[in-house]
Amino acid sequence: MTSTDNGSVVSLHSGYADTVAALPSVLAELHRRGLRAVTTTELLS
Repeated sequence: MTSTDNGSVVSLHSGYADTVAALPSVLAELHRRGLRAVTTTELLS
């Protein structure tokens, strides 16, 4: 996550328990850095 910046694409796959478990921490870190998660549709609009 250290190289994630505005416009970065982070792909997470929900089929893995570790990914699902990490999601709250990932979102909290993005928020702390002033970033936010969006859907692919929102990103492309």
